[in-house]
Amino acid sequence: MAHCPIEQLTDLEAVFEVLRQWPGLKEKKTGTFYYKGKGFLHFHIKGERRWADIREGKDWGEPVDVHFDADVNAQAAFLKEVERRYQLL
Repeated sequence: MAHCPIEQLTDLEAVFEVLRQWPGLKEKKTGTFYYKGKGFLHFHIKGERRWADIREGKDWGEPVDVHFDADVNAQAAFLKEVERRYQLL
């Protein structure tokens, strides 16, 4: 399953700017975040579908669909879910 190309993540730049400020998160490449050296968040793409894999505690949680050209409301909802899972680390 292919990771999402960077050029398919530009609509989420505002979300990434927030995540870059969170303690312990490091962005290895655009849209790929690690927490204390362990994968935390990255994106996949298949056809017209884009989704995020986000760690939920010690394991990967259910994938989260992130539609292309996510508007402000979609970005806020996605960021809220990422924050919920970040709090479980």
